[in-house]
Amino acid sequence: MPLRSRTSSAWTATAAGLFQAACASGAYLLGEPRFQSALGALQPLMRALVALFGTAFVLACLRQSGSAHDQAALEPATNLRSAPYETSIRGHSLRLEANAGLNLMPGPSFDLPGPARSPAHIIIWLSSADSAPIAADVRIDSAYVFHGDSVWADSPRAEQTERFARGRGTIVRRLDDGPLWIYKADSLDIFLRLIDTRTKSPVLIRAPRAALQRDY
Repeated sequence: MPLRSRTSSAWTATAAGLFQAACASGAYLLGEPRFQSALGALQPLMRALVALFGTAFVLACLRQSGSAHDQAALEPATNLRSAPYETSIRGHSLRLEANAGLNLMPGPSFDLPGPARSPAHIIIWLSSADSAPIAADVRIDSAYVFHGDSVWADSPRAEQTERFARGRGTIVRRLDDGPLWIYKADSLDIFLRLIDTRTKSPVLIRAPRAALQRDY
């Protein structure tokens, strides 16, 4: 179950339980049957209100703490900035390429839980130099996007559209909805943290600097 769903359910159950306990204690102390009957009739409405306000409170906390999908592994900036443009895992040379864009075209906006985001989209290609398929036990763990001292760390997701595919020797990933500082950027430095699942060793690689294309 997603983090938000588990947290909302826990808050709702806790708040509802506290409300019921308080109602039962009040009815017992007052000892009025009519009061108990009226209170029983109101309980479904009160439970709904408790659930509503409990959920709103949890979403407000998530908005302050950041979105649940920003769960990338932390990596020191000095390690990233010294990452090579080409690396080798088990004798296969790997290269990284990225394309970055900012969708500024008019369209509907959605007030989703979490901090305000930019309409950024980044496509990342991890390719073997000899076009051979990349080993299945080489895992893309995290992505890092830099502009000056600002950094966006995230877990990239698989790109599903065919237009970005480049054959068996390439893995395609994407990032979406970046932080607001991307509006000020004209180019981005993009890195990946790979994990060789056989050795459990992290491997860093960087792409050539990507110009940020603005779509109007």
